Amino acid sequence: MDLFDEARAYLDRLPHGTASHPECVVRAAVFESLRSELPALDLRQTSEALSPTLAAYLRNGPSDEWIPEVWTNALLEVWFVAIAARSEERFRERMRAVNRELFESPLYRAVTRVLSLSLVIMGLARSWGFSRRGTRATARMGPRHASPRAGHISVEHPAWVYGERQLIAFEEAFLAVGDIVKVSSGRVRRSTQGAEETTFTLEWMDG
Repeated sequence: MDLFDEARAYLDRLPHGTASHPECVVRAAVFESLRSELPALDLRQTSEALSPTLAAYLRNGPSDEWIPEVWTNALLEVWFVAIAARSEERFRERMRAVNRELFESPLYRAVTRVLSLSLVIMGLARSWGFSRRGTRATARMGPRHASPRAGHISVEHPAWVYGERQLIAFEEAFLAVGDIVKVSSGRVRRSTQGAEETTFTLEWMDG
């Protein structure tokens, strides 16, 4: 089994591989539980397949509080193969769980402790910089009395910095906040998707 084919396919879309978009960084702690679940990786093999810097991170962990988004996208692709065995259902389940843990942590507790999902969505967009730099999120809400309710989160990013697995992880993150505030019939879709902007629409029923 090639553990790195999905990660290589992601990196091949970028202009400079693992060195692409250095302005886009994420807090290492957000991904550490997933990184620690990977099997022990051979440093030389991983270096040859990906890059020495990415291999060192995957094997030994972060050396800084902030790490490149490109690295964590590659991590998700490796995790998808090595742990989820290419099962999207299993991948989504873990992303939902890890995001619930994140949003219940002290970093986001002030955002998610409110009882209204619409307020949480707006708060997540405003607090995007808590865990990410170099990308930007904005939110807008649908009509207040519509059924189902709807919220839209648009993420602006450099071309293709977010791979498919990270986009799925965002979908599960938005569903996770619905779990926390206990809305019903929550669902999410990508209402628009382009090279430099992706909009997610979350729909739900109050109460």
